[in-house]
Amino acid sequence: MSALKLKLYNALINRVPAIQKRYQRSRSRNTGRRKILSWGYLIWLNFQYYFIPSSDLRRDNGSEPDQYKSVIAGSESEQDDHENPELLEEKLRSADIISFDVFDTLILRKMSRPEDVFYLLEKKLAYPGIRLLRMQAEQKCRQQRFAAARDYEVTIEEIWEQLSRATGIDPADGIAAEFEAEKDVCMANPYFLGMVWNLKRAGRKLIVCSDMYLGASRIKKLLDLCGYPAFDAYYISCDWRKSKADGQLYDVLRKEVGTDKTVIHVGDNEFSDGSQAVSRGLRSVLYRNVQSAGLRYRAEDMDPIMASVYAGIIDSYLHCGLHHESWEFEFGFIYGGLLVTGYCQFIHDFAESRQIDKILFFSRDGEIIDKVYQFLYPEQKEKCSYVYWSRLASTKMSARLLRSHYLERMVLHKVNQQYSLEEIFHTMETDDMLPAFLYEYRQRKYSEKSELSDKAAEDVIEFCINHWDELCRHYDPELEEGKRYFQEILQGSKQVIAVDAGWVGSGALTFSRICKEIWNFDCNIYGLLAGTCAANNMDYDSTAMELAEGRLVSYLFSALDNRDLWKKHDAAKGHNMLVELLLSSEQTSFRGFIPGEDHKYSFNTEKESINAGEIQRGIMKFAQLYKEHPLGYLNITGRDAAAPIALLYNNPPYIDQLISTSKIKANIE
Repeated sequence: MSALKLKLYNALINRVPAIQKRYQRSRSRNTGRRKILSWGYLIWLNFQYYFIPSSDLRRDNGSEPDQYKSVIAGSESEQDDHENPELLEEKLRSADIISFDVFDTLILRKMSRPEDVFYLLEKKLAYPGIRLLRMQAEQKCRQQRFAAARDYEVTIEEIWEQLSRATGIDPADGIAAEFEAEKDVCMANPYFLGMVWNLKRAGRKLIVCSDMYLGASRIKKLLDLCGYPAFDAYYISCDWRKSKADGQLYDVLRKEVGTDKTVIHVGDNEFSDGSQAVSRGLRSVLYRNVQSAGLRYRAEDMDPIMASVYAGIIDSYLHCGLHHESWEFEFGFIYGGLLVTGYCQFIHDFAESRQIDKILFFSRDGEIIDKVYQFLYPEQKEKCSYVYWSRLASTKMSARLLRSHYLERMVLHKVNQQYSLEEIFHTMETDDMLPAFLYEYRQRKYSEKSELSDKAAEDVIEFCINHWDELCRHYDPELEEGKRYFQEILQGSKQVIAVDAGWVGSGALTFSRICKEIWNFDCNIYGLLAGTCAANNMDYDSTAMELAEGRLVSYLFSALDNRDLWKKHDAAKGHNMLVELLLSSEQTSFRGFIPGEDHKYSFNTEKESINAGEIQRGIMKFAQLYKEHPLGYLNITGRDAAAPIALLYNNPPYIDQLISTSKIKANIE
């Protein structure tokens, strides 16, 4: 690069990180003659930055790529303007010949950017940095082709001859590895698959017209592997050394099929598949690129490979035009899928490293985690148990061991929140003690309906302490029944995991203490949490030592890991409840092991006003697609799993609306 060109490059691109990032994304999508589109975009970016004060480019320093991402308070898939596939099929039947673009139209890649396919090359060839080297080789090859023949159309053989000189990799081996990578990540676009088959059966002439370096034989093989029927002709730019971008490939097509035939071309690029096709006498149907459609909504603040896999899965499903899902499904699919799938990987790795005998998934948050875990690791089914447990049950049953914890949750957390004394004693399941309290504090003139004020809370706590043995005896039947319940589940288990959502970790810790100190079970219990209390929450201190010693382990964040998230997470802003809603269950909250007929236990009658079944269906769909992905063996780190959820942190109105409509409650009742 000349000194002048480098100076210009630095001034227009490298000086501003936000411009550099957006230009490079555009440049990777536009090669050959389409480079002019990226140049125009670069000029527009610089104009925005220097002459439009309100432009978000001025606020974007590149360190927070998700700062200005959008969140839809509804269904993202419903925002798409794709035509009903049946109506489009009817429209296409009106033409003599139907032409289709291939990539991003008939075929979707399970990655967010085409060049990310080259990540798989490093795995296949064990050659560090091959992705960038492959991109550079293609660019250099196109430049040399233009200098020699005034076009940019190159073949994969020519690209690998260029790359071989830089790497020493045999071109045949490189081409084979790259084509295998393409086969791994390519999938049929479900929007078009059935349509193409219907048109084929109806006797329509179908052709392919694509700007691509793979050539017709490989394109044909990819389409066949994706389940498409044979097409009548394949017009691939590298075979003809002519492209759609300059319109000349359409000239070849028109000459071959006859200028008297009506041709409709379907593709995703507004210039190459749209205006250029029309300029050559074809009718054009534009199909919106799925990755472009989802880009402004998708979290990117994660490992580049995981970000590409994640966006590839989400956008291919939501924006292909065939699926129209509920907002609850998408809430689980977009924000909960990565979390639960990654958390299950985390649980599995922990279980393997500690030789765990039993994995307990606490109700209700653990329901979807248990389902996904058994889906991902069916061979571990015998180790898994979905068990009844809750904050209320653990607080009652551990009262003798953790008095302050009991009083804090049962009383102090509810002060000045319009709880009546009757409701407080009912939640404690000590209704029979309320008359004695009212009598002992008759000078206060309390009634059953009196609100739990600061002063009333002091009196309730004093009363409870003075009658502590009597209060705790209320829970003896539950302790006995709980022992019978868990004795059967934990029989013979020495190393046990208790899986919960979070946040203090009291569910797992109180369970462990009850098992050891009251029930005398001979087992070691680890508590696994999705996330801990945040930095601004004083409750963190109550389990800090357990986290430091490894008796509690957090997946997403803690003072030990991902401290940026730990500091950003704020229960006061609804962040805890947001994650709890992602782990929703249609089952109501478990109240306790209250013995009854056939050992039927006590549950709340009310549940959140949210379609938990749809949320779980969205999470399961993501887990399924991730497991099927060629890179689905990669572990999802807690930092990456939190990135989509962190998008919601930046949109407080969305959180407020979600919590208010779902009617989720922060306190135990």
